[in-house]
Amino acid sequence: MRLKSVEAFASPEALEQRVKQLSIEELADEEKAAIRAFQRALKRRKEGTGDDDWGRDEEED
Repeated sequence: MRLKSVEAFASPEALEQRVKQLSIEELADEEKAAIRAFQRALKRRKEGTGDDDWGRDEEED
């Protein structure tokens, strides 16, 4: 997931706060995967790694 794409629709920081309020266990597998991808993108940004490194996320799982 690229945060630049997300920013076209909403603030990643605002979405992060909303995600923290979710009960992950109640979500479908696809929804859980989307949240994990979003969280990895946030982590990359906080670490100073660009959106172009998103392809390496799978190695971290």
